[in-house]
Amino acid sequence: MKKEKLIETIVTQSGVDKKHVNAVLKAFTQITANELKEEGKFQVSGLGSFKVCTRKSCINPKTKEKIDKEVHYVTFTQGQQIRNTLNS
Repeated sequence: MKKEKLIETIVTQSGVDKKHVNAVLKAFTQITANELKEEGKFQVSGLGSFKVCTRKSCINPKTKEKIDKEVHYVTFTQGQQIRNTLNS
């Protein structure tokens, strides 16, 4: 789902105007990014948890050359509410 579709869906289901939904989504994104940068993890009850992981080296897919560079990426683990919804 794209951001605009998510905003429209929240507006439809909650009755809150688009401007406020957009502001809340933007704030949530910034808070998540800041928390991941400072603490390395971020958990939202019912939604799940985000965690920063580090890889010490990677491989260039074009040249197959090994690159020794620290690379950070984020993983997401679903929360119980999402897990129950998907498995029902």
